[in-house]
Amino acid sequence: ESRGLGDVYKRQVSDGTVLHIECMDDPENATDSNSVVMQVFAEEKNKISVSFNLLHKDDFDQEILIDQRKKLPQLKEAISKKINVPVDQFVISKTRLGKQYADNSKSLEQLGLFDGCALFVRLGKQISVDETKLKFVIAKDSNTFEESMELVVDQNSLIEEVKNQVLANNKDLKSIDRFRLRLKKGTKMGQILFNDKTIKDSINSLRDGSLVIIQPLDHAETLLSNQMIINVQRWFPEKQKLDDQTHEMVIFRDSSIAGLKLDLAVKFNIDKEYVCVGKPYNYQLKNTEQLAQMNWFVEDTCVLTGSPWYLVDGDLLILKDDREKEVLPEGVVNTGARESGGRVVSHEPSLQIKTIYDDPDPSADEEKEEQEEDKNNNN
Repeated sequence: ESRGLGDVYKRQVSDGTVLHIECMDDPENATDSNSVVMQVFAEEKNKISVSFNLLHKDDFDQEILIDQRKKLPQLKEAISKKINVPVDQFVISKTRLGKQYADNSKSLEQLGLFDGCALFVRLGKQISVDETKLKFVIAKDSNTFEESMELVVDQNSLIEEVKNQVLANNKDLKSIDRFRLRLKKGTKMGQILFNDKTIKDSINSLRDGSLVIIQPLDHAETLLSNQMIINVQRWFPEKQKLDDQTHEMVIFRDSSIAGLKLDLAVKFNIDKEYVCVGKPYNYQLKNTEQLAQMNWFVEDTCVLTGSPWYLVDGDLLILKDDREKEVLPEGVVNTGARESGGRVVSHEPSLQIKTIYDDPDPSADEEKEEQEEDKNNNN
């Protein structure tokens, strides 16, 4: 009190400044929280404008002002009064297909709402913060899908539990081991969802409306995360032609090429010693004359997910019967053939690397050079 206002508040008080005075019952213990004036100021400071649409319309032509420190239920109450729909009968999201706001414990600021933001309002039941709504379609073939159902699932549920939910809502499905769940990639079936993984860990960028394919099977299978699905296509060397059909196979990720060959021998009815398999490059698939030059004879001890193939889900392998001889177009060299005795013919240039320890004794070289020099001098 011994100092002037200008000294203490020199950046806040100057000519023309308006000061607000409030009478307090206990001025010695006055704080912002028990001051009516400060509460009004704080509310004005934190007030944001939120735009939203009326139900079944796309224009964000409705507006409310609300304190961003308030929580989701209070925002929904304010919107409810504007659209005349009970709070429990509509949901709000950032976009039409976006994940709905569901966490009632966070403030609007913590939810990412800001002054001037727009929200999409649609009919529906609000889900909990750990839930998400998935759309399911049934695969009629590899490129044709039919809408099936929408389900609210817990993000921490295992895929096996989600499959049980799907089974309970579709009478045409026989059991959970007679269909797969897959993501949709463009117009085709994509990544497979494994039974022992959660929804949250299986789907990147999980949101309401994420599309999942139900793929019915004519056989029973249980897919776990230590397994993978690869595609296999047969090559007919004598015809220089790929089979039109691609076969899916479930294999263990730590399988060796020898183990894969055993499975292929059974599936394609080829004696295992004549099974040849390779991983093609894209350019070889575009020009089938190049398939003869593939590396057909990778070591049987190699692991499928390791060098040299590094297989991932959905990769394509090419299979052939080694008893069928390659009928190559003129000028095409078969760099992937065997010599008698089973050794792979390698037409790649070799590189020989030596160290200093591989060279002859340096002192012997020096002595030889000296002898040559003396001989030249005598001549």
